[in-house]
Amino acid sequence: MGIKRTSDDRDNITELDVRNRLSSLSFELKIEYLENLLKRLVLPNDVKYTASKLLTDLYLQKGWITSAARAMERAAEAVNTFNERKEIFMNVGMLYIKALEPVFAGDAFKKAIDAASPGERAQLQRKIRELWMSEAEALERANKRPKAIEIYEKMFRSTTDSYEQDAILKKLGPLYEKLGRIKDAIGIRESLKKRAEERDRPKPVKEQTVNDILADL
Repeated sequence: MGIKRTSDDRDNITELDVRNRLSSLSFELKIEYLENLLKRLVLPNDVKYTASKLLTDLYLQKGWITSAARAMERAAEAVNTFNERKEIFMNVGMLYIKALEPVFAGDAFKKAIDAASPGERAQLQRKIRELWMSEAEALERANKRPKAIEIYEKMFRSTTDSYEQDAILKKLGPLYEKLGRIKDAIGIRESLKKRAEERDRPKPVKEQTVNDILADL
C-alpha cells in the first residue's frame, strides 16, 4: 500500500507537517513516507534533519543498522555547524562498526575528525581507537574472528605508535593461529621479537661538539 499524495507534498513543508503526517501512519508506512520525503531534491534543512533522524530511529527498531547509518548521514547534510557534523559522523561511525562495516565506519570517523577543531582532534582520535578496540574484542568473544582480524589490521595500519602496534600484533597472532593461518602467526611472533630487540638495543651516543654544548646553555 503506497502513501497517498497529501497537502504536505508542497515545497514549503514544515517539521510539524511531517510529525502530524506520521501520527496517522502505521510503522511500515512511516518508513515509506520518510524514505519518499528524503528523495526530494528540495527540502528545508530542518525538515531533512528531522526526517533523517526519525527514519534512523525506525530502522534501528527494525534492526537495520546499515540503513540507519545511511539515514543518519543524511542528517549531516542539513546541519549548520562543524560541531553538529562531528557528533553526527561519530554516531554514524559507531553504527557502521555495529553493522560490521569497518570501511564505512573509517570514512565516517574521518569526516568527524575533519569537522573537529584542531584542539579536539587528538582526543577524538583516541576515542575512535577505543571504539575500534572495544568492538574488535567483542567480536573475539563472539567468535567472529575474521571480522575481529579485519578491525585489528585496520587499527594497525592507522597508527604509528610502536607500542600500540605491538599490542595489536599480540591480539592478531592468536587469532591467525585459531584460523589456521600458521605462517602469519609465526611471522607476527618473529616480528614482535625483532621489534623488542630493536627497542632494547642501546642507542649510539653522539659525541657533543663545542657548538652542541653551547646550544644547550
